[in-house]
Amino acid sequence: LAVLKEQGLTADAVISGIPFSMIPSEIRERIVKNTYELLKTKGVFATYQMFPPSASKDTCLKPLLEKYFRLERIGYELRNIPPL
Repeated sequence: LAVLKEQGLTADAVISGIPFSMIPSEIRERIVKNTYELLKTKGVFATYQMFPPSASKDTCLKPLLEKYFRLERIGYELRNIPPL
């Protein structure tokens, strides 16, 4: 993201599988903020997450995303294929 910002580029969409629930909150905030700043006005940020059993799916990332984005849809899938 930093390289794109340095070049003055913007994005129509960012798709992320970054494991936000497993990184420190300061870094998580910086990534989401930089993503917001990189996107064009009507840009889309789509992220998919796996939450560890100790994390709440509604409190782990949702409040941070709501700080920067208007959430369109959140879905949950209880079934998965290992290793996820």
